[in-house]
Amino acid sequence: SDNRVLEHLCSLLFALLMSQDLSVVQLSIEVLLSLLNHLNTQHIPRKLLQTAVQTVMTSQNFSTSLPHLTFLGQLLHCMPHLCTDVIHSYGGFLEFLLGGMAYPEETVKSAVIYILVQMCSRTAQSSLPIATVRSVCRHISTNLATAKSHELTINLLGLVKALLKSGVYTQCLVQADQLNLESKGSTFASAFKRVLLSRDEMLQLSGVQCIAEVLAHHAPYGQVLLRADIAEFMFEALSSKNELLMNSLFSCLNSLATIDEFYSKCHVIYGIEPVVTGLSSALRLRNYSATQLGFSLVSKILTRQPDSVPLFNSHEDINQLLDVVGAALQVQVPAVALQATITFSNLLKVHHLPRGFPLSTLLPLLALLLSPLAATPPEGGAQPGMTPAVQ
Repeated sequence: SDNRVLEHLCSLLFALLMSQDLSVVQLSIEVLLSLLNHLNTQHIPRKLLQTAVQTVMTSQNFSTSLPHLTFLGQLLHCMPHLCTDVIHSYGGFLEFLLGGMAYPEETVKSAVIYILVQMCSRTAQSSLPIATVRSVCRHISTNLATAKSHELTINLLGLVKALLKSGVYTQCLVQADQLNLESKGSTFASAFKRVLLSRDEMLQLSGVQCIAEVLAHHAPYGQVLLRADIAEFMFEALSSKNELLMNSLFSCLNSLATIDEFYSKCHVIYGIEPVVTGLSSALRLRNYSATQLGFSLVSKILTRQPDSVPLFNSHEDINQLLDVVGAALQVQVPAVALQATITFSNLLKVHHLPRGFPLSTLLPLLALLLSPLAATPPEGGAQPGMTPAVQ
């Protein structure tokens, strides 16, 4: 029958995974997955899943089973329903994979972590054993802090994102991080700093999105991030022109700006200049979403900064912010103009204006704010050229 022919063909392709030629292995996986996607039966995929799992668990080491690990990750990606089979039929496999997270070869680590990404993102939150998830979490920050390859780093960040979709798994991540902190091991904060330093915008975006998710699920973790000086690395990254990255950075900084430590440890003193520069860049690039978030951040800072610690030490610094506010007020985007107006209002406090600052500098902005009112006729006012009626 056709099914027997297809099964035989799949078996031949699967056997090629033992080839020493990596190009043959990769091509075999691609053809095999394409074939499996067109089958109208689940018998063959489940049989290959079983064989691949058994091959990995009985191999001499992870290196020799790398082609099968790669195949498993891509199979679970293409057929996510098989993730449930792994949990229910091969319970010991996930625990076995934990050894791969500590394996010295990064290609092996990357393949193992890709499988875990599929398992964490394609199954119900309660499906994975919590003990296994906790062990996975303990390994993640260590690997992130030492990863050299782009592929491994991306897969690790993908695993963090998958775990952060669950409140329970997020707690596991935070608890594992606390244990690493107590044992002076690698923490997520230190790992994320390394990601932000990479200058790779794809990695930076993934890292900042992970931070945003952690803060959304577990706001107290913001204090841990601030103590690790993560804010300074975010300020530096604001020089990016990447729209999504700028949005994510301003969003995270808005969350951190609600924490008292953001001000008491003077993070904002270092950050106000790059924040205003990033805001100016976002406005110039017409990235109005980031512009609104940027103005919201500056407004928070102006409102919460202690009176005794000046934000602006020179006329040039405050003029730069005034220039951005003025440019925003002329943009035909009401939400942006509103945020700019709020920022300007919060700026008009004596302790924010440097000593000797000429107040006449503020007049053009005030005129700009009042100009719409001047163009609006008073309610019930007389029309031009008409004589008001005598009461």
